[in-house]
Amino acid sequence: MTVCIDYSTASDLQCSTRAALKYGLGLQAKGYETPEAMRAGTVVHAWAQAYLDGAPCMPCLAAAYAAQFPEGAQEERLQYANLQAVLSAVETQRAHQGAPWRRVLQTEHPLPSVPITEDLEFFGRIDGVVENPDGTMDILEVKTTGHIDGIWESQWSTSAQLMGYLWAARKLWPDINVRGCYVWGIELRQLPPRNGDLRTKCQVHKMAYAECQCMHVKQVLLGPFRFTEHQLAAWAATLLALVPRLSWVCAMDTSEIAQLPLEGMFVYHNRGNLCTSCEFKNFCHSTDRSPKAISQFLEASFLMPERTTHETL
Repeated sequence: MTVCIDYSTASDLQCSTRAALKYGLGLQAKGYETPEAMRAGTVVHAWAQAYLDGAPCMPCLAAAYAAQFPEGAQEERLQYANLQAVLSAVETQRAHQGAPWRRVLQTEHPLPSVPITEDLEFFGRIDGVVENPDGTMDILEVKTTGHIDGIWESQWSTSAQLMGYLWAARKLWPDINVRGCYVWGIELRQLPPRNGDLRTKCQVHKMAYAECQCMHVKQVLLGPFRFTEHQLAAWAATLLALVPRLSWVCAMDTSEIAQLPLEGMFVYHNRGNLCTSCEFKNFCHSTDRSPKAISQFLEASFLMPERTTHETL
C-alpha cells in the first residue's frame, strides 16, 4: 500500500497521541473550531491569490471573509475593517517596492503526489510559482502572523515545508531551474483608527494616528531561500524515517491510546510546547485517555487531504 504524506501530517507525527487520534481514528475535539488566526490566514491567502493574479482584490477579500467569519471575528485585529485596512496598505507598499521576479506563473498550485519510494508519496499545495528575469523559477509562500520579528523571519531558512516544496518541484519539473523559495510575510496587527482624535499623536511617527495608520502595517518579502542538495536529501530521508510511525499510529484502536507517549510535552516552540495549542490538550491532560474519555471528549470529523495528478507548468 502506498502511503501519501504532506507537511502537516509529518509535523503531527512529532506526537504519537495526536497522530493516532487524528489520522488513525479520524477524531477531533468536540466543539472544536479552527482558531480565528488560522481562518484569517485562509482569508489573506484568497486575497493574495487575487493580488498575484492581477484580479480585483477586495471583492475576493470580502467573499473569503464572509465564508470564514459569517458572524465576524471576536479578535479585534481580525475583524473585517482592520483586515481590509492592513491589506490595502500592503497593496500600496508592494506597489512602491516592486517585485524581484518578472511575472507570476501560477497561484494556489497543488503539487501532484511525488514518489519518494515505491511505497511513499509526498504532496502539498504551494501559494505561487514566479519566473525571474533570468528565466529561473522560485516558489512563493504567503505567511501571516501576529508579529514579524527576527525570530519569525529566521525560521524559514531551515523550514521543512519550504524544503519539501522545493524538493517536489525539482522532481516534478526537472527541465526547469527551480532555485528556491520566497516567503511573503504579512503581519496581522490591530491598526490605530483613522477616525480617532486628531489631537492624539503617534509616539513613533509624531503625527496624528489618522495620518499614519498605514505606516503601522508591516509586511516583508524574504528570500529567496536556497537549500543544498544535501539538505534536500536529508529532508527526504527524514520523511522516509517517519513512515513506520505513521503506519504504527494508524493501526491503533481506542483501547491502545492511553499507552501512547505524549511527546508534544517535550517539543517546544516560541509559544510553549506542542500541547499548548493542540486541540487534544484537554483530552490528554485532563483524562485517563480511555475509550470512555474518547467518547466524551472527541468526535469524528477529520478528512484526509486530496491527492492531485501530475501536471506541468
